[in-house]
Amino acid sequence: AEIVFRYRLIDELNKNIYKPLTLICAPAGYGKSMLTSSWIEESNNKSVWLSLSEDDNDLRTFIIYIVAAIQKSFPEELVNTEALINAPELPSVKLLAQNLINELDHIQEDFIVVIDDYHLIHDERIHQLIDELLRYPPEHLHLCLLTRRDPALRIRNLRIHNRMTEIRMEDLSFSEEEIFNLFKKIHGIELKSLTVNSLQKTTEGWVTALRMISLASKKNPDI
Repeated sequence: AEIVFRYRLIDELNKNIYKPLTLICAPAGYGKSMLTSSWIEESNNKSVWLSLSEDDNDLRTFIIYIVAAIQKSFPEELVNTEALINAPELPSVKLLAQNLINELDHIQEDFIVVIDDYHLIHDERIHQLIDELLRYPPEHLHLCLLTRRDPALRIRNLRIHNRMTEIRMEDLSFSEEEIFNLFKKIHGIELKSLTVNSLQKTTEGWVTALRMISLASKKNPDI
């Protein structure tokens, strides 16, 4: 009931779903996860979501999680890749990537793979795997990376050839209309336009600050 749907951004994501990659990059508290979850909730495509931690900086662990997540939606797929990652000795990144890409190409239904908190990854082999996946992207896969800083990936070529969508801090910042809707939806307060303009300038549209101000307004409706 308290969610303000970011339709201008959701429309942008839907419009570019045919591209291999969406990169949503901004500091904490800008609503990256909320935007993405709202988007996939509205989408007709299947989706899987992988939230990372510092403990996931291991290639085998990372691929195990990726395979398990995708198999929740497509249980009959990625059998060969699963066998490779369960072998005593892990194959090279290139061989793993080739197998993963080939098997993902067998999936004939559009789907979204969201990887949250990618900024926690610093294992070079994991970056190499994602680079290979984006270099030869499966036709029906759309990869969405959520991160607090630019990932250590070779995305320049994707950017140059318009093969990726980027949502940045300035895009995630709440507009005046969204600030008005936020206060009206949460507390039923209709802010004056001058107040909305002042809030937008003061907070720079940072939703965490706006949320704190909206909570304070419960005790003092005079913003």
